[in-house]
Amino acid sequence: MENIRVSVILCTHNPRPDYINRVIGALAKQTLDYNSWELIVVDNASDAPVRKMIEIDWHPRAKIVVELEIGTRHARNRGYLEMQSNLAIFVDDDNILDPEYLQKSMEIADKHQNIGVWSGQSTGEFETTPPSWTEPYLKHLAIRKLDRDYWANYLNYTSQPFGAGMCVRRNVLNHFFFISDFPLRNHFGTSGVELSRGEDSDLAFSALNIGMGIGLFRSLKLDHLIPNIRLKEDYLLRLIEETTYSNVIVRYLHLKEIPESRKSVIGLIARKLRCINNTAMENKFEQARQRGYNRAHILIKKEIGLG
Repeated sequence: MENIRVSVILCTHNPRPDYINRVIGALAKQTLDYNSWELIVVDNASDAPVRKMIEIDWHPRAKIVVELEIGTRHARNRGYLEMQSNLAIFVDDDNILDPEYLQKSMEIADKHQNIGVWSGQSTGEFETTPPSWTEPYLKHLAIRKLDRDYWANYLNYTSQPFGAGMCVRRNVLNHFFFISDFPLRNHFGTSGVELSRGEDSDLAFSALNIGMGIGLFRSLKLDHLIPNIRLKEDYLLRLIEETTYSNVIVRYLHLKEIPESRKSVIGLIARKLRCINNTAMENKFEQARQRGYNRAHILIKKEIGLG
């Protein structure tokens, strides 16, 4: 199996059958020769076995494995332990890859050998047209259009890869899973129905720890399937609170940046002025961010003995 160049790791928990079969169908249409890549489907403690939902016999190097410890980090770790190549591409069960995604990813790996983690741009495919008020918040659903390629060798959110279609070199994964038992990492990350995020940026930024870069490339394209539930106000409020919470923790893990208290007089005045100019909806989302920040602030202070 020495000629396997790419390992596609599809992690899934209780997937929608119509979604995951479209994901599998897009993988079957990849231009990269099947002999150059393998497909590892990680069934992350789904209630109904995923192997009964999908057909992967079309691929000579495809398999389904089960990871009973629920959570994205655990599922990815299982895929990492199974992979035979030096390049993993993590695919979610709602990601429809462009037919050239694997081929382009391999070309980027060869051309930019100093970049350890990268992804591309994604378009949202919605069940129904999103309400106009959701437009400022759709970026939190991993939807992004790139005007050019970006890369950096420092913690930079403009160049931060999304988890959808994320390409990760084996040496980055070796490092990440070696350090991933740090206790604070147990306080964020998707797990079942939970919305806490952070594992994507945590994995991406771990490349910086070993002197490699991160990047985004326009040539990598995918469609992100968005069900109606993700356009509900309650869902988006919870998502933004949890995203803020986990991002603050990730910044501490990688920069040792201790979040400051937001109780200063100047800070309180500035936030009150913003609230005056905001719409009622904008204030709801600002409050969600504040809750996420405050929770992370309390947790980090407690963990380092300052709380």
